[in-house]
Amino acid sequence: MIPPAQWAGAKAVAPTGEIRHRAPSCGRTSGLFHLGCPMKVRNSLKSLRARHRDNQLVRRKGRVYIINKTQKRFKARQG
Repeated sequence: MIPPAQWAGAKAVAPTGEIRHRAPSCGRTSGLFHLGCPMKVRNSLKSLRARHRDNQLVRRKGRVYIINKTQKRFKARQG
């Protein structure tokens, strides 16, 4: 078995037989396949808003979110 630290950028064979590449953008995987970057959850979003110039602070359904349409990995939620 290959340790998870060596998985980034490797190939994986799906149950259907097709070859998929793992995306090394976030480094989080579940089993063989990449789950995508999960949303950060923080008490305060003030410092996270300054991480990228395209970050936007929005309120939806009583929660405060940081969204970024150009770099999806910068998304975050307060609380």
